[in-house]
Amino acid sequence: MKYLCLDMAINTAYPIIPLQKEFTENECLFKETDDDFIWDAAPWLFNLNQKDFYTFITDPLITFHHNLIIESSENITFLRQHLQQFLYVQDNGQTYYYRFWDARVLLKELPTYTEEKLNQFFNNYIQAVYLEDGNKDQLLKLSLNKRQLLNIEKIGRSNLFAPVAEIADQINEQQTQKTNYPNVQQPNAPVKKRRFWAD
Repeated sequence: MKYLCLDMAINTAYPIIPLQKEFTENECLFKETDDDFIWDAAPWLFNLNQKDFYTFITDPLITFHHNLIIESSENITFLRQHLQQFLYVQDNGQTYYYRFWDARVLLKELPTYTEEKLNQFFNNYIQAVYLEDGNKDQLLKLSLNKRQLLNIEKIGRSNLFAPVAEIADQINEQQTQKTNYPNVQQPNAPVKKRRFWAD
């Protein structure tokens, strides 16, 4: 499954309405934390259900900058709970947000991780993370190789969802050839202030 991780602090809260309508399985990363009340400037997870996120939104008022797409075989609640262990860092007795959900931060930080820290982040729960790299037709794919080292490769943005669609088309074509049935449409608290540890 592929999940969009979107930072509402960067992209404003406006996109959340159409996204929640289209991708009904969604959870705030701050859910069940001390910052649960910060829903409108928080990172959110959306289960994309194999839909091509990049061709979904056409409203010019909606921006999607510095987001992540996470590939995971886990359900959305499990993934949220796994990611929540990385939300905060302690430094000199102060608590800061560790803004890994910002693609710029993650791309800077992951290559510095030790093997142990990489395994803690991916931990067999995350197969890959996809980031924007400034090229509108291209993404960076971050994953662990067989030696459990970080691997970064460039992939075409259209390839992220295309194979799934092609497989579905092939299955539908095979079923049509076998049955020759006509197509039938199925029914369808006080506010806490925190600073950022990584900008």
